Amino acid sequence: MPNLFGGGGTTINYPQQQGYGEALSESLKAQVDLLRGTGEFEDTGGLQELLTKYEAPMRKETAQLDTDVLRQTLLGAEQKVVRDPKSGKYGLPQGVPSQPVAESGPASNYLYSNGSMYDQNTGSGTTMGDWLVKEGLATKGWKNEGQSQNKTIPEYLLTSEGHERFGLQEGGHPSQKIRVTNTGELVTWSPFTGYKGAEGDKTVLRKEFISDFTTTAEKSPEAIQQKFDFHNPNIPADPSKAGQAGYDSQGRTLFKEGDVVREGTGMLDLFGPTEAGMVTKEIGSEKDQFEQYVQGEGDLLAHYEKNVAPTNESMADWGKRHYAEEGKAEGRELPAIGETIHVSRRAGFDPDTGEFLGLTTLGADVSEQLARRQRGADIYDVEQLGGKATEAYRQQGVQYDAAGNAIEGTGIAGTLAEARRLGPEARQDTAPCRASPRRPT
Repeated sequence: MPNLFGGGGTTINYPQQQGYGEALSESLKAQVDLLRGTGEFEDTGGLQELLTKYEAPMRKETAQLDTDVLRQTLLGAEQKVVRDPKSGKYGLPQGVPSQPVAESGPASNYLYSNGSMYDQNTGSGTTMGDWLVKEGLATKGWKNEGQSQNKTIPEYLLTSEGHERFGLQEGGHPSQKIRVTNTGELVTWSPFTGYKGAEGDKTVLRKEFISDFTTTAEKSPEAIQQKFDFHNPNIPADPSKAGQAGYDSQGRTLFKEGDVVREGTGMLDLFGPTEAGMVTKEIGSEKDQFEQYVQGEGDLLAHYEKNVAPTNESMADWGKRHYAEEGKAEGRELPAIGETIHVSRRAGFDPDTGEFLGLTTLGADVSEQLARRQRGADIYDVEQLGGKATEAYRQQGVQYDAAGNAIEGTGIAGTLAEARRLGPEARQDTAPCRASPRRPT
């Protein structure tokens, strides 16, 4: 029986193993072929082409992706300004169209506009049809349309409550019902006539809505408009520039075409500081130099803001021209490049453009602002507690008699007074500094 299955022997014929030298030779030859793109690697173009075509682009993509993710993590999402069709100015649209409070009606929390219903508490909008279903005034179904009946659209069938609510009569035929489209048009349907306008008027339901869910103001076609913010929230307001070109009445910077604005959702907004503070800035360019020349002279700054800024000439250009034509002859001082000045800005951000200046600047600004804040707190503590600390120091070592009166000449204050009295230049009749006469209670 064992011979039928090849016998019962245990002899195994292993393949012949390569010698060390032969194996090393083949390995090195394969590596050289890979580098050159020869032999079995002829179709690859060699290692250099593989790196150039595949690995290098992948590394660049990965590196840029990591940078983009880090930037978005720190700064948050960004939004590009759009043009307000009504005013022609550029700004950020704010949520849904503005919604004046509805007049009293069956559902004054809601406002109708252009086929949609808006919840005035949350600002969320929904189609008229879906709102009818939510209120129990209709049920939602689906309808096939088109020549091949391959397009499905929603349709809404008024319930008995819906008919009663809008003062409408249901059709005489059992299968005939008044229906409402998603845009608020009424239609009737029957197996004999198909769809047609209800009572010859497709706007009955919309008219009912206008009476209950709109204000008097909204009866004008332009009553509901999109709200816009036209000033840049990332640039601190400068009241001295109020009303000038590029600023609103409060000195806030107005948007211009192409501006991209941070939404304030980044890690820097979470950890802060988000308020402006004083930091040291180095005058690093000719632009900074002549801007500081104007800002450092009160009369020049007032003249520029009143007479020059409306012409859109930059402060640096006007400052350079003024210094050359008048300022130098008048002996006005021109700040030197490399000189340090103090400016107010949010840590890490340019106060004029709102642009992020980098992590190094952010770290330096935060450290400086925190140190300045700590010094301010220390000075405040000295003002509030300094007198108490001095009195406590003077009372150290004071001795008291049985009646609780301080013994003259004891304690730090008494010792110092005695030393002054006995000193070579002290008057012999100088009265010693006395400690508080009574023991503190």
